[in-house]
Amino acid sequence: MLRYVIAIAIFALGVSAQQTRPPPHNCTAAESAQEKQCFQQYYNNFGPPNPFTFMNWALAYQGRINATGRNAFDQNCLWQHNLDDCSRGGNTRRCLTNDNFAQWFGVSGNDSISFRTEFYITQYECGPGKRVMDQNFDCINKVWLYENNDLNSCYNTFLKNQGQNFCKAYNQYIYCVDNIYNIMCGPAVRGLVCQIEEIGLEVNTHQCDRVLQHCNNRN
Repeated sequence: MLRYVIAIAIFALGVSAQQTRPPPHNCTAAESAQEKQCFQQYYNNFGPPNPFTFMNWALAYQGRINATGRNAFDQNCLWQHNLDDCSRGGNTRRCLTNDNFAQWFGVSGNDSISFRTEFYITQYECGPGKRVMDQNFDCINKVWLYENNDLNSCYNTFLKNQGQNFCKAYNQYIYCVDNIYNIMCGPAVRGLVCQIEEIGLEVNTHQCDRVLQHCNNRN
C-alpha cells in the first residue's frame, strides 16, 4: 500500500530533513507531556512492536491492512482522528519536533523524522485524501505488489541524482512514482500520491517549495 511509498519517500528525504529542520518552537513541559500521552495512546492501538522502530511499526500497520483491508484502514483513521482530538489539549505544532519525538520514545533521529512525517501524511490520507483512498482502496493496496521493481527504480534514480540537485531529483521522483499509480489506478490516485510525496518533504524542509509541482493540478 502507500506505506511502502511513504517509507521510501521519508528515507529518501532523510539527509535533507536533517540539514533543514523545522525551526524550534516554544513548547511547555505540560504541553509536551500531553502530546506524548496522545501519541502513546495512538501507538498502543497497534500493539507497538519491540523494538519500537519506524520500519517495524510500518510493517505492523501494513499487516493490519493485509489482514482486514478497508476495515483496518477505517479503524486506523478513527484512531488518527482520536489522536487529533487528543492533541488539541496540547500543542502539536509547537511540540511535535523531531528532537521531542526522539526524547518521548527513545528512537533514533531518522526514526523520529519518519514517525513525525507519517503523522502528517496520515492526517491527509484520513482527511482530504480519504475520498480517493476509499474509491480506489483495492487498487492502491496492490500497486506495490505488482510494481515493486518500477517503484524501486524511481527511488534508485533519485539516489543517483540527488547529489547534483536535490529538489529537481525529488520532483522527478514524484513524477516517476505518481505515473506508476496513474497507470495502475487512474488520475485521481496520481494526485493523491503526489500530495503524499510532497507532504513528506514539506513538513521537514521548505528548501524545495518553489521547485515542486502543484499536486492539485495533477488530478
